[in-house]
Formats: sequence, C-alpha cells, structure tokens
Amino acid sequence: LECEVPLKLGEGVSVEMLFGPSDSPLALAGVVTHVRPIERGLYLAGLRFAPLAPDQRARLDELIRSVLRGR
Repeated sequence: LECEVPLKLGEGVSVEMLFGPSDSPLALAGVVTHVRPIERGLYLAGLRFAPLAPDQRARLDELIRSVLRGR
C-alpha cells in the first residue's frame, strides 16, 4: 500500500479497493507488517489481511492477477 503518512507497525487498517466503475468496493481489514520510505513524502506499507471470506479471497486474487498481467 502506498501512502502519504508513515503507518505504524501493528496498526489496524481498513482498505477499500475498486475493480471497475460499476463494481462494489472490496473492503478488507488488515494489520501493518512493514513500512519503508520510497520517496520524499511517500511510504510503502505491507499489510497482512484478516481472515477473508471465500468471496473476498476470490475478488482479491482476481485483482492481484489483473495487476500482475498488466506489468
């Protein structure tokens, strides 16, 4: 997760992701596992998501596959 403020390790976060303009957001809860600066005023945070329902996992897997295909 790229963010403008440094998150704290162990901090709980809520993330919403949109797949497209007509889709409903995918809301996930997680915990910050690492943070590092990537450039002035931007930070990269790693998250560990809370246990996911099967439909949430399927949507998250779909998003990851689409991002990896776009590389």
